[in-house]
Amino acid sequence: MASCENTIRYEYDSNDGQITMLSQMYTSDTEHTVYLSMSYPDRVDSLPGATVVCWVNGEKYVAEEQPVPMEEYYNPGPYLETRTDAVVLRRRHQLFNEYVFSATLRPGDEVRVEASKGSQKVWAQVTVPQPAELVQVDTQRVVRSLSYVDIDGSDSYDEAFMEMAVKIRDVPGDDSYFMLAGDYLMEGEFQRHDESGAVDSTAHYRQWNREIDYQTFHDAILEDGYSAGGVNSLLEDILVTNQMHCFSDKEFRDGEAVVRPFFDADYFIWRDYGYQWICPGTDEGDLHASFNLHLRTISRDFYNYLRALNNLQTYGYDVIPIIEPTILPNNVTGGYGLVSVGADRTVTFDLGTRHIVHDASEGIYYGY
Repeated sequence: MASCENTIRYEYDSNDGQITMLSQMYTSDTEHTVYLSMSYPDRVDSLPGATVVCWVNGEKYVAEEQPVPMEEYYNPGPYLETRTDAVVLRRRHQLFNEYVFSATLRPGDEVRVEASKGSQKVWAQVTVPQPAELVQVDTQRVVRSLSYVDIDGSDSYDEAFMEMAVKIRDVPGDDSYFMLAGDYLMEGEFQRHDESGAVDSTAHYRQWNREIDYQTFHDAILEDGYSAGGVNSLLEDILVTNQMHCFSDKEFRDGEAVVRPFFDADYFIWRDYGYQWICPGTDEGDLHASFNLHLRTISRDFYNYLRALNNLQTYGYDVIPIIEPTILPNNVTGGYGLVSVGADRTVTFDLGTRHIVHDASEGIYYGY
């Protein structure tokens, strides 16, 4: 195979850039984040110092710019053998800035987000959709054998999952679009004791693992026309999978359906091992764990946006780029981006509380 190629130099005029605005809000949250960047033909920069306002049914909420997080940076100095002040703090390099506002969002609300800096202003307006019903969730712990094939041959291994049978009732009368997501929360109050054993101070600990991945094992609705992934074969790295876990109601429009996600079983049990870095400087506390399953009814624009991300972020796009062009939906007037609000229905699994004690000799917290 041969080809003739002519190199064409792409020229563009220098410009002041355009604002890109992204925000994915949910009715289950009371704090919402708007991400702003400045997009140029050849780069993307952060956008500090902007003004961001959200209107909910005409009521105004002003977003506050969040400080850029600090990070450790290794700087050995003029000589490699110099180790004084080798690790320094600096602001993390980001291509965006975060703006946060607090508001309660409900189905049917009209939400308008505006962002401006200097002479530039962008805005997007959306209506919060009516939620589908999360009718019932049944669970069972299962062990599945997973197999894979690679250049060294084939093998298999067993893995424990929490299988969920999630019964959904569709929103009648409309095409509907969904995300199914899980998150895991550990939270507690910890105390520091003085020499007499009395409580000297307290500290709050919170660890939130959001958007936990799960397996679908050929569930037709959850795969939404994509491959299941997890097939673990020579083709695994070139399959486009539903990494964003979005799907439509085309298989059960105006009716009900049962979908079956498989989450890692470790999220549903307490492990008898040491917990490092839970709440440094404290001696003991009570740690509570919970798992939340969210059914989110989303807009068609957001669904198409997630489908586009599936194509862009799956390995196959890099390995076999001869696929249909990927277009990112845009609902931001005056700039780029996508603003959406999802209507959330949630089931919470209370995993209980453990008393955690710090072992000073080992520097580890143990649960009892």
